[in-house]
Amino acid sequence: MTQHADTVVGSVGPLVSNVDRTVTNVNKTVTNVNNTVDAVRDPVLKDLAELERTLHEAQALLSSVQNVVNANEGDITETMHNLRSTSENVRALSESLKQRPWNLIRTTQPAERRVPR
Repeated sequence: MTQHADTVVGSVGPLVSNVDRTVTNVNKTVTNVNNTVDAVRDPVLKDLAELERTLHEAQALLSSVQNVVNANEGDITETMHNLRSTSENVRALSESLKQRPWNLIRTTQPAERRVPR
């Protein structure tokens, strides 16, 4: 039993040494991660604060645009009506010119010409 105990104690020494190195490596890794997080945290916080400020400005701008649109709703409606009317007039003019292209040069249709026999 004493021999087995000596064998176990003899093999525990390298195991403890490996555990010590592993703990040291884990400690270094955690320290590196902590330093990286500390280095990145301040710029990220600044960027988030700037993003929040930008979002508030965008909300204010959208609110302002909405107020302008609401204030000019009648004018916008009239403008849309005029655009519809104008597009209908342009369509009618286009159809008229397709059917009677001479209207660009003269206002009346030329008389039909007789073909000599």
